[in-house]
Amino acid sequence: MHYIRNHRRSILQLVMLLLAVNLMLAQSQQQSDKNKQEQSKSKSDKKKDDSSKPAGSPQPAGGTAAQPAPAPLFEGKSTLKSSRQGKETATAGFNGVNPDGEIQKTVLAAAPTAQDQAHVSAMSATSVDPVELAAFTKEGNLSTPK
Repeated sequence: MHYIRNHRRSILQLVMLLLAVNLMLAQSQQQSDKNKQEQSKSKSDKKKDDSSKPAGSPQPAGGTAAQPAPAPLFEGKSTLKSSRQGKETATAGFNGVNPDGEIQKTVLAAAPTAQDQAHVSAMSATSVDPVELAAFTKEGNLSTPK
């Protein structure tokens, strides 16, 4: 009984320690977020100050007095995620189907070889003992086809 009480106390201490560490990490994350926001504000203020120069000042490259330079396209954070893989693919082996889902004509026109016929004969000669099959279906709670 005394052991369980000490064990509970140590678990509670561990949980409290983890909560305290989590709280400290959250506070440091908030502080770093504030610093980033202040830096981005100061950068945007600096850009505004640069853009509010008198009209007589020289224009940056790519812009004219009538047409200012376009804003950068890739500015700020992006939360988009992409993948280079366009669609699902099976890499187990060639199945004779093209990407459109049609069977390839070369596969349809191919004649079976002697080795193919030997494989088919070997597969057809394979059998399962009916008693073992019944035990397997019963053990696996499998239903038989009707």
